Amino acid sequence: MAQQIKIKDIAERAGVSAGTVDRIIHGRGNVSQKNRAAVEAVLKEVGYRPNVHTSAVALKKTYRFSVCIPLPDDGEYWGSVKEGIESALDEYSDVSIVSRYFCYDQTDPASCRECYDAVAEEPSDIVILGPTFEELTVDLCARLDSKGIPYIFVDCTIPNTRPVAAFCADQPSCGRLLGSIIRMISPQDKEVIIAGRHRVGPATANNTREILEGLFRYMEEFSDCRPIFPTAIIGTAKSDCRNELELLLKDHPDTGLVAVINSRGHLVADALRDLGRKDIRVISFDLTRQNERCLREGSIDLIILQHPEMQSFLAVKAAIEYLIYHKRDDDPMRPMPIDIITRENIPGPSSYFNTKSQ
Repeated sequence: MAQQIKIKDIAERAGVSAGTVDRIIHGRGNVSQKNRAAVEAVLKEVGYRPNVHTSAVALKKTYRFSVCIPLPDDGEYWGSVKEGIESALDEYSDVSIVSRYFCYDQTDPASCRECYDAVAEEPSDIVILGPTFEELTVDLCARLDSKGIPYIFVDCTIPNTRPVAAFCADQPSCGRLLGSIIRMISPQDKEVIIAGRHRVGPATANNTREILEGLFRYMEEFSDCRPIFPTAIIGTAKSDCRNELELLLKDHPDTGLVAVINSRGHLVADALRDLGRKDIRVISFDLTRQNERCLREGSIDLIILQHPEMQSFLAVKAAIEYLIYHKRDDDPMRPMPIDIITRENIPGPSSYFNTKSQ
């Protein structure tokens, strides 16, 4: 019924003209507060959802999307984010959208700053932003706010900003979930290494900080498993990871588990295999191509999945709805599901995109 109800039916229920309903739905023209309240009450009652495709085509306008994310390597986490964006642009191809990507090295604040400067100067209708460094992101968002350019977050939320929407997993909850898993599968007489990644300078990624805060808050409640958090050991080069891990294990020979708080768990899993340490279990985040390989091989025990493709697909959809219908919730946070993936329940190919229209 929600999709079939006609504008004239809504008008009759609200006691207004069909033209008034049309102006409210499409954000055109002035409408009295009384009539707006009456129409919006009916829209909520019937669960009305406007047809994005038809309305956008009727408007005959081209929208400029700027997408600012870390470098989207194929098969890695941000490659999945880009895949979700491209799938959404294809799904809503009736809407005239020109998209431009601005990509930065997520390990380097200087690269991020340069990219953000370019985004701030771009004449965009909306920005889809995958933030990493909090201070730099707050500065960019302030510049976008001053220009009246709306923005939507994927993967992360940043305090002191005003996004239209933010699609991400609850990072402190991810940290608490990680702590719970550690307590369940890590031997009590073994040490646990919490592995991050190298970054240039002292800046810490916002997600990393929030996951660790959730993890350590959880671990403070229990005394039967005390993780060790060394200096980040995960570089982008396999050889660097192997060498650093070998040195770390010399200092911590009783390690029983390595929890990697990003999507580079496959580097640790492969390094442990090369070092002959099959006795050490591995947990990682997100089902990248290489993480899936290790999960199938058994060198990664478990993946915490944050659905990057779903996040970015829904971000594009929310951007379209905002630009066409000025749709914006009071609470911009749109929490994503957090799933646990093992070798036994690896999702099939494109499992999210097969159900994206539901």
